[in-house]
Amino acid sequence: MPSFSFGASADKTYNRYRRFSSWDDLNHADSSARAQGGWNLFNSGKDALAYKSASLDWQISQIEYEESIQNFVLEAVQTYYNLLLGEKLLKVYEDDLHVAQKQYEQDKILYDNSLKTRSDLLSSETNFPQQSAVALFRTKRLRKRTQKF
Repeated sequence: MPSFSFGASADKTYNRYRRFSSWDDLNHADSSARAQGGWNLFNSGKDALAYKSASLDWQISQIEYEESIQNFVLEAVQTYYNLLLGEKLLKVYEDDLHVAQKQYEQDKILYDNSLKTRSDLLSSETNFPQQSAVALFRTKRLRKRTQKF
């Protein structure tokens, strides 16, 4: 690594009668100043390589930090949109269940008036409300789990 140093010195003997009174007194003193610098040229550029390596390590850590922040933001946005999707699906499944119940009521009226067979009524009774109710239950359960976060 490069090294730099700076030094200064001044020497003058003073006695009790002649005291240091101003900076002009230093003009008559023995004084010197020195600045020195050094660079090791015989280490095949290891100093520069170490500096570049440390700089790149710092950049990598900054990029990883930014990546982790972006991942947190992405997860939050995905959770938010999944919750919105769950609410929309809940509304769709509620509407579907309502339609299935109305369809069953219509099929029951048609069966009572002998316009539908018993198998049609049983099919309407078992398939439509059951599928809609299961989907509605699953969506409500998913919504409760996502709202905890």
